[in-house]
Amino acid sequence: QRSNLAHYSEQTDNAYWCKTGLSVTANQTTSPDGTLSADNLQRTSARSSFVSKAFAKTASVAQNFTLSVFVKKGDSRYATLSLQGNYPDRAYLQYDFEQGAINASIDFQDFTILSTKAENYNNGWVRLSLALSTDAHSSVTVLISPKNDVVTAALSDSSDSCFMYVWGIQL
Repeated sequence: QRSNLAHYSEQTDNAYWCKTGLSVTANQTTSPDGTLSADNLQRTSARSSFVSKAFAKTASVAQNFTLSVFVKKGDSRYATLSLQGNYPDRAYLQYDFEQGAINASIDFQDFTILSTKAENYNNGWVRLSLALSTDAHSSVTVLISPKNDVVTAALSDSSDSCFMYVWGIQL
């Protein structure tokens, strides 16, 4: 059985989602479903900048999760998705809007990337997916960030003002 653990998946401006070093402006462009409901994620800091949410899981075992989100280029070069367990265990997917390429990596050995995917949709939207096996920590945290630097091992960036659009987060 599968279900979306991410509530308010189309409303990253909602207090349900934590914002660190960025601002979210709701309903800034047309989403993949044709409504004016996609949000703008705008960096306000060169330090770690992301929208995030922690989700509880069975602590004693590794579990498989798939994170997917629709992203659209603003003025950022990259969209970075991360799933983090017991810090610093985490996996990254960085999508290059200009090249249409994915770079995926892990920090430490307790995560295993099972698959990555970028699917093109209408009006410049791309659905990114990161499937992985987690560590045995009691939670997994979703982090989503616009970036201009190619570094996938951090959510910091040389730019403190780039942005992208997001919609439809699923975990």
